Amino acid sequence: MGRKSNYKPDYVKLAYNACSRNGADIAALANLFGVHVDTIYDWMHKQPDFKEAICSGRDLFDTEKVERKLVELALGYEYEDIVAEKDEKTGRVRVKKYKKQLPPNPAAIIFYLKNRQPGRWKDKIDNQVSSDLKIVVDLPDDLKPD
Repeated sequence: MGRKSNYKPDYVKLAYNACSRNGADIAALANLFGVHVDTIYDWMHKQPDFKEAICSGRDLFDTEKVERKLVELALGYEYEDIVAEKDEKTGRVRVKKYKKQLPPNPAAIIFYLKNRQPGRWKDKIDNQVSSDLKIVVDLPDDLKPD
């Protein structure tokens, strides 16, 4: 008989928040709960709600944070840049805001399309040709095999 588990039902919400807000992986969860990585896997196996919290939290993080940024990179976006400039005459520091445009990133476009529509955007094209065509050659009698 093994040791009593130190798993607590409150860990479901904590795991979900760590994964959905920060993209926590198994090692980060183990660190958060002060246990070994194997313990997290054991809890996931024995506590379906804990496993679901981790999986749905990761999915939300990937969708809301990472995928959104990938789309922004692929399409390009506008952002505000703040620069502090010192006026040489007065010695005052002025804060200026500039709007800047980040152009579309070709690598992000390629990655996005290859993963979203692999049938249309994969590197290798499979060309399969099948035919029931039969070629019949009528040879003169002197060229026919014996």
